[in-house]
Amino acid sequence: RIATMLAGHLMATFGEGTRPPQPPKGGLTLAQQRRVIAYIEEHIGEDICLADLAAEAGLSRHYFCRAFKQSLGETPCRYAHLRLMRLAQEQLLGSRKTVTEIAHELGFSSSNHFASAFRRHTGMSPTEFRRHHG
Repeated sequence: RIATMLAGHLMATFGEGTRPPQPPKGGLTLAQQRRVIAYIEEHIGEDICLADLAAEAGLSRHYFCRAFKQSLGETPCRYAHLRLMRLAQEQLLGSRKTVTEIAHELGFSSSNHFASAFRRHTGMSPTEFRRHHG
């Protein structure tokens, strides 16, 4: 009897037909995370609407915000901003584009707006960042 119970438990845990690990209760599934992150990447530099992100995940805006933060550790807005700043750093170091060109490509209204956001994020201007890390 114990052997049967143990065999059942082992089959349920390790055997065929087992379910993949589930996200933390209340978080996004891995598929939802992939869809939402892909959407952010495709629309980086645009005004990303929270309702559109929630729709990608198939959730209400309120539940989506909670689930996103639980799964990724940041709010959707903060995540998108951090990703945008990371992309800016990559472009500053990996291209010969001007700061104005990068600002325009990343959707900033002006190079001054870009420089202000970049300075708040890194503590230095885009030009200083490029000089210091390049």
